Order: sequence, then C-alpha cells, then structure tokens
Amino acid sequence: MHYVETGGLDSGFAPVFRDGIAPELERLETQRRTLLRQAVRGVLLIVGLAVAIGVGLGFASGWEGPGAIAPAVGGMMGLFGALIYWNEKAGDHTGALSDVVMPRVVGFLGDITHDPTAHLGFPTGRLKDLGVVRMHNRVSLSHRIDGSWRGVDYTLVEALLRQRTGTTGRKKSGSRTTTTFDGMLFRIAVPRPTPTTILIAQDYGALGNAMAGWLKGGKGRGMPRVDTGHPRFEAMLEMHAYSPAAAAEYLPGPILDALVDIAETEGQSGRKGMTAAFDGDNFYLALWRKEKFLKLGGLREPVTGIDRNIHQVFDDLAMVRRIIDRLTGGGPQ
Repeated sequence: MHYVETGGLDSGFAPVFRDGIAPELERLETQRRTLLRQAVRGVLLIVGLAVAIGVGLGFASGWEGPGAIAPAVGGMMGLFGALIYWNEKAGDHTGALSDVVMPRVVGFLGDITHDPTAHLGFPTGRLKDLGVVRMHNRVSLSHRIDGSWRGVDYTLVEALLRQRTGTTGRKKSGSRTTTTFDGMLFRIAVPRPTPTTILIAQDYGALGNAMAGWLKGGKGRGMPRVDTGHPRFEAMLEMHAYSPAAAAEYLPGPILDALVDIAETEGQSGRKGMTAAFDGDNFYLALWRKEKFLKLGGLREPVTGIDRNIHQVFDDLAMVRRIIDRLTGGGPQ
C-alpha cells in the first residue's frame, strides 16, 4: 500500500508510511476483524439475554403490572449494555491504530508532543470564568497536543464538557446531563500581555446578548461591550472587555479580520461556532466541531483505507498552524 502526499503538512511523509506503518497494516486488519466479530457476538448476546430475562419476568408476573413491559425494558437495557460493549471494542481498535500511526506522525513533524489521554488537562475552569465555554461540572479531555509554530507556543485538546444538574447521590432519577461544549480548545501564546481581559463571542442579537450578559454578571459577556467600529467584525462577533479603550487599542483591524476569518473557516456556522478570549499571556479559543479529532478509523472500516484518515490527521494538526498564521499575519497555510 502506498501513501500519496497532499503537498501540505505531510510533504515527505510517504517514506515514513512505507517503512513504519505499511508493515503493520495486515496485523491491524486481522485484529480489527477479530474485534468486530467479538463485538457483533457480544452485542447479540447482551441484547438477547436482556430480552430473555424480560420475557421471563413477564411470564412470571402473568403479564400484569411492570411485568407487561419487562421485555421492552429489558431490550432497552440490553441495547445500552451492547453500546458500551461495542464502544469498548471500538476503542481497542482505534487505540491500536493510534499506537502505530501517531508516534510516526509526531516523530515526522518533530515540533509537537501528543498525549491521547490529556493527563496534563486544560484550564477549562478559567475558560468558564472568561465566558469562552459555558457552565460545566463534567470534563472529558483527549488528544492533547503541545507544540510551537513560528516561535509561538500552543496547546490544544479535544474536549467534551457537560453540566449535570438535579438529584445527586444514590437517587439519580431527577438528574439531567447537558452537553455545553463539544469540540476543540486552544491556548496560544501572545507576543505581549493583554492590557485587559477581552472576550470575543458570537453575536446572538440584541436580546440574546443582553440575556447572556445578565447571566454572566460582571464576567464574560457581563463586561462592558466594546464598539470596534469594524463592520465585518460587528456583523458576526462582539467584543467585551473590562477596559474597552485598552481592548480597542490592543486589537487593531487586521486582528479583527483574522478573528472573523478563523470563525468563518474553522468554526461551525450558527451559534455553536467560535468563542475566544485574550487573557494575560494567552489567547484562548473554543471551536465547536462535529468531526472527531485525529480519528484514524472505525471498527467497521477496513484498515486498507487508513491513508485517507492520515490525510485528515495532518489537516487536523495543521488547523492550529493556520490559526496562528492568521493571528500573526502569516496568512492561511
């Protein structure tokens, strides 16, 4: 199998693929097929056993009271258990792919480190205070990348943030979990410290912006609104800062254009798009994202198509470089 370079960040990667990844593909495909068979058998067994137990309870109760719906309840519980089992097997497969591919990609690039478990974490609490992300009390992080591009240090992670409310403890029937963010979080160093905390947020319209500001009190959208006088920026985004004058001076027109470009090209359209903040020595950025970051293939996807996934991996890793290029005036990569 050959790897066809795209001419971007992967230029020169074909020999690495040939010598370090291609020899592992047959083994990985054999392992994938084994895991897939195990997953299918396990799903059928779990669902079948759960339904059988439900039917047994139905007969035992004479199909009265709760027993009348026992098979349906058993089926739903079985599906839930089957999903957990399937995801476990799928995780074993993607983990094996990552163990083969990512060290080669990281070694090839030479200027990044990759931690699939993100054990060093990310300051999501600070981002919550800044208004970059919404309230959350459940944090799931993965694929932490640390690196430097054109002398600018950065960190990024894939993040799933959720807010659990309601009853806690043993009785959890009244609890509810809501996803408040699902995407990429970035920390990018800035050349000089910001003179004031600055929030860059989506424009929700007059009523929506007022409500969001009221909910944040004196933080985030609760900070004074900055009139940038920049029509393109104001049409899509809004700026808040403790010191509007200092913020306006710190972020000139070219930077505002760069922020709009990032929102248009890297973020999702609509309200779930881009939110950012300048805070001290750092620029924080949150981008909602539908696609999984650094995805190398699913359990039902033959390993023979991994070259397409590696193309996407390189594009994922180039994203932060494109963002830094725009912010520093280097232009899109």
